[in-house]
This record gives sequence, structure tokens and C-alpha cells, in this order.
Amino acid sequence: GQLHQPGPADLHRGHQQPHKDHQHRPGGLSAHLENIFLMNNKISELQEVAKLATCKKLQRLVLTNNLVTELPNYRLFVIAKIPSLRILDFGKVTASERKQA
Repeated sequence: GQLHQPGPADLHRGHQQPHKDHQHRPGGLSAHLENIFLMNNKISELQEVAKLATCKKLQRLVLTNNLVTELPNYRLFVIAKIPSLRILDFGKVTASERKQA
């Protein structure tokens, strides 16, 4: 599911609003989350995104406006780590991408 409540506790509920002064780190999240929105959160390393692999039911992940999205092979890395994803950064995960990942 997906809930919205602004603040640091949001990360555990699946929706995170932008916080310019506070850096949030993915990890330790519920395996039942299906949607996670982490736009504008200063995430810069693929290892941080890899922690989301514990969310076995994750279908939609949005990381736009984070430095990590500019890294080479970012999209394929995320698809490989989180095979349940259907949508990444508002774009459908294609069969071709899954095969490459």
C-alpha cells in the first residue's frame, strides 16, 4: 500500500516528500510496500537503492531528482535488484530492460 504523512516517518509508509535539509536513507522498510516515492532526497549511491530489494512486493519506485539517477546503468541496476518493479521513475519497465538487467 501507500500512505502519505510528511516527515521522516514517511519513509516507512512509502511516500517521502522532498526534504532539502535532511537526507533520508532507504532500508529497513516493510516487505509489503508496493509504491515508494523518494523524489528530491539526495540519494546518490546505488547501494542505497539496493536496500529497497527487501520490499518484495514493490511495483512502483520513483527516484527522480536524485543524483543516483544520473549514474551509468542506473535503471538496469535497479530493475535487476528489484525484479517486482513494473514502473521506475514514471516509466514502464520493459521486457527488453528485464532481459538486459
